[in-house]
Amino acid sequence: MELSGENLWVWGEVYYLFYRETRAITTKRSTSNRQQIRQEMAQDNQTGSVATDSKETVLAFVQAINDEDFKAARRLASDAMTFKGVLGSREGGDAYIQDMEKMKLTYAIQKAFADGDDVCLLYDLTMSGKTIFGCGWYHVSDGKIDSLKVLFDPRPFL
Repeated sequence: MELSGENLWVWGEVYYLFYRETRAITTKRSTSNRQQIRQEMAQDNQTGSVATDSKETVLAFVQAINDEDFKAARRLASDAMTFKGVLGSREGGDAYIQDMEKMKLTYAIQKAFADGDDVCLLYDLTMSGKTIFGCGWYHVSDGKIDSLKVLFDPRPFL
């Protein structure tokens, strides 16, 4: 297939959508959708996207936990942060960080996805000498994490 004209536009658009990881990839777009995407691309190039900012916040939060820099992690968690996991839940950034200080866990991030203020991490989590695969869904508001939901198989820790 020759990459020119319409085909070049479609492949460029597919690449952009894949790169941003915020939309389903499709090969057919109307002219108005193309114009909207061009405007979004220009805006992202000028100001940075919300998804990128949220993803950076979450990655900095996880890195702070890995480094046992709990003060830095706490600065990235909102006061009203909620946590929901397979073994329980917590209300408040202080309560969550206190748990992290006790657990002494580390994350090895395998993949990070962002869609606006929502960020999903797939990771290997090591705690007490055991490593499991897990997933965390973070929501960022005003530059701070205000909710986290995690999924993993807890049986190795029971």
